[in-house]
Amino acid sequence: MRTFVSEHFDMPDKDMENLIGFLRQNDGTLSKRVHTKEFKAMTEGEVTMLEKKFQKIFSK
Repeated sequence: MRTFVSEHFDMPDKDMENLIGFLRQNDGTLSKRVHTKEFKAMTEGEVTMLEKKFQKIFSK
């Protein structure tokens, strides 16, 4: 997941770890609060792409 995020987004490692942690906490989805406050620069399409990739990676 880290590789996917780093290939698609320019963000510090700390933010990437937080993003992955939020996805883990919420069963592979990013809550509206986290999206609008922590990662407000991401579009809905980017969030959807991340959620789908996370679910694909961790649903094995």
